[in-house]
Amino acid sequence: MLLRKRNDMTIDNEKIAYVEGILNNLRYYRRQRDYADRQIRKYQAQLEQEKITGGVHSPPIMSSDEAKYQKGTKIYKNKVEYLLGEIAVNEAQRDYFQKTLDRYDAFMNRLDPAEKDLIFSKYERQMSYEEIATELFRARESIRREIRNILMKW
Repeated sequence: MLLRKRNDMTIDNEKIAYVEGILNNLRYYRRQRDYADRQIRKYQAQLEQEKITGGVHSPPIMSSDEAKYQKGTKIYKNKVEYLLGEIAVNEAQRDYFQKTLDRYDAFMNRLDPAEKDLIFSKYERQMSYEEIATELFRARESIRREIRNILMKW
């Protein structure tokens, strides 16, 4: 672990890499959370339909060839157990991504408005250090240093 001391702020490169990994993937986390929510709603709707039909039924026959092998053999399938399992898996995924997004929100709430603007520009708008420096009329390296110091507040 490399630690450097600058301006009364200790810079931990591993922590910065970890935080940058989270911040660079915010869009992915939001998409995955939304996808898990959609899956949960879909499975819950199917579960409600299963409650109406009784839950246990024979699977549909897809073709006439399959039908000749299925004749006389009753195969019952319980979809309720499968649906409950899928709902639980998707809820766990949604909760994981939501917890990460909540940590990001808590981090942003601790920052000053100027620091929020820098983090928002870098990770939400996905601007480069050069673009931010040009926009703020500052040097690229000072922007990079300031963002690294902000990330240490995670």
